[in-house]
Amino acid sequence: MISFIKIDALCRASKIDEAQFLLNEYEQTNSKYPSMYITLLTAYARLGNIPKVIEIRDLIEEYFPNHYDYISSATILLANTHAFLGNMNEARRLRTIAAEKNKLIGTSKLPGISWTETNDSRIHEFIAHDVSILIHYTRECTEQFLAEYPISSVHRVSIHSVLD
Repeated sequence: MISFIKIDALCRASKIDEAQFLLNEYEQTNSKYPSMYITLLTAYARLGNIPKVIEIRDLIEEYFPNHYDYISSATILLANTHAFLGNMNEARRLRTIAAEKNKLIGTSKLPGISWTETNDSRIHEFIAHDVSILIHYTRECTEQFLAEYPISSVHRVSIHSVLD
């Protein structure tokens, strides 16, 4: 566990060569662990290093052929890296491949979830592609706007019907 934390910290600090060295050292006496490779992959993706992202993604598929979730995540991260660098055709191609493989084996990629604590100590959960939070804040902002700038009831009904 300590080695994984060190590898993660080194990758976050963009000291990927040191992280790779530590991983190689760890694997001399321990089994390969997919999360360590995902951590390396993520670091290379952040740097936009497509050749290394491909290399690590291929290693994940080679070393962990039955871990479809890691292979899928690695493929999507490679696609996202291509998209970030403007290679949209390759990004679409890779996402299509990942979706087809997931469908074939009956798995799906789970959406990303993050949590944010606000100044008033409330914790808000955000799920990727969930637009309900936008609808909530749009409604709240609209109501504040209507309270400040009253308009006719006809317009008020049409605005609320769009939000409902």
